[in-house]
Amino acid sequence: MSLAVLEDVNRCWSTSFQVPMHEVIVVGTRCAGAAAARLLARRGHSVLMLDRAHFPSDTISTHCVTLGGVTQLRRWGLLDRVLATNVP
Repeated sequence: MSLAVLEDVNRCWSTSFQVPMHEVIVVGTRCAGAAAARLLARRGHSVLMLDRAHFPSDTISTHCVTLGGVTQLRRWGLLDRVLATNVP
């Protein structure tokens, strides 16, 4: 392929297809990944979250909140909103 053809392909690709750019990609967005993505986003970073599972999922680890999780939810100002859902 000639250099001119490659330049044409590159120009068409870059003008007709724009890929969103992210500063951070978090792979695995369960408890720890979702928390990390949230903190980074709150600090102004563009974050993309990827997980192979569909949500909501039936993973046991997501069926309870440990004491450390409660502490973090309180620090982030989210605990009252979680409690207001009346989830046991």
